[in-house]
Amino acid sequence: RQIEHQVMDNSSLVETSSSVNAENPTNSAFKVYKYRWVVSIVYFSVGFANAITWITYSPIANISKEYYEVDGVWIDMLAMIYMITFVPLAFVGSWTLDKGGLAAGTMVGAGFTILGVWIRLLGCYHYSFALLGQAICSLAQPFLLSAAPKLAANWFGEEQRAVATTIASLANPVGVAIGFILPSAFAGSAAEIPKMLMIEAVLITVLSYPTFVFMLDSPPTAPSSSAMEKKEEDLLESLKIVVKDINMWILFFEFGIGLGAFNGLATLLNGILVPFGYNNDQCSAIGAAVVVSGLVGSGIAGVVLDKTKRYKAVLVSCLVLATLSVCTFAFTLGRDRFWPLVASSIGLGFSTTPIIPVTFETSAEMNFPLGEATPVSFLLSAGQIFGIGFVVGMGKLIDRGEVFYATIVVVVSLGASSLVVLFLRVALKRSTFDESKRFTETPESLLGERRRLLQEEGI
Repeated sequence: RQIEHQVMDNSSLVETSSSVNAENPTNSAFKVYKYRWVVSIVYFSVGFANAITWITYSPIANISKEYYEVDGVWIDMLAMIYMITFVPLAFVGSWTLDKGGLAAGTMVGAGFTILGVWIRLLGCYHYSFALLGQAICSLAQPFLLSAAPKLAANWFGEEQRAVATTIASLANPVGVAIGFILPSAFAGSAAEIPKMLMIEAVLITVLSYPTFVFMLDSPPTAPSSSAMEKKEEDLLESLKIVVKDINMWILFFEFGIGLGAFNGLATLLNGILVPFGYNNDQCSAIGAAVVVSGLVGSGIAGVVLDKTKRYKAVLVSCLVLATLSVCTFAFTLGRDRFWPLVASSIGLGFSTTPIIPVTFETSAEMNFPLGEATPVSFLLSAGQIFGIGFVVGMGKLIDRGEVFYATIVVVVSLGASSLVVLFLRVALKRSTFDESKRFTETPESLLGERRRLLQEEGI
């Protein structure tokens, strides 16, 4: 690692951070490294790969039931297991990221992902191996999903953090989009499921392995004042701070419903659409439309946040649009309405996907100088808990043939979330700190102060 840092310190790999005012030459010493894009690509790749494993069976739920000769609830379980395992392991993942570092956490995630895809290949012989493989892949999520804001804070200057968090957070939904397409492309019938699993195993291994070679915790020098100042608390102390903050509970509810609704719809999309006569290819296309439009929405949201810091306004806008989009989707459901459904799905993705990176960045701002992983794990746990509720509740309604009411559950929930987030108060602690240090401290003096504080604490 020391050798790699020395290589990165070469001037050809360094850029002056534009977050520092050009009129203050002393503070222009903050640097960002071009290697940050390598780290971002590596993280995106492994997160993308893990997301493919999560959604594998959902677009082909009907033929998966036929292949494994099990009830639909057990096919849903192949996706829901990710939500179940995340909750007890969420803070194990955040502790690893905060104490072991970004590289250690993402390597653990890559290891579980690679191991799981090869074990589930044995599912060709029995359903239990498919479930075991999915369970092992699911163990990677607590180590991967919580890492996005940490990567942004460790490697990017303040003017790029929101965009960096957005890009990293999109690894999961982009993986879901491809995960919707691959199964239908390679498994047109139950007999082709083994071939599809082999193709995914090779692809996911190739995407995940670079983590062990190229991932680094942080650059040789911090990209901002807040990156230097950030103090990693004990896990229990961090949790105590988080749970005492009423605004974090508002985010818990808002994010839980947003992510839970996304997980529920993604898991049950095949069951929602097939009763109306849509085939697996059409289900995959609608699922992909949700995610691709989400990329556009998230990109716009990231730029707006970096320029304005209007976290609450962006969140409220996303939630209101998401409520209207799901409502439109619900009333569009019916036979021979494929293109109207695609149109409403585009609106749904555009508004719901940005909720993930925007909430992550809001949490990082509010909880500075805590490490990013613990507050994010707290929020992601909400998403999984609500997701389990959505999958189970909506699944029962769908089994009874009440598909419309299953989608109305999401509409009402998102509407309630929109109202709750109106009470959110966002303290821009991180941005304020960076602004205050911009004209008063140099990176060298900040580093000296950081060392002095650590010595006083006996670290």
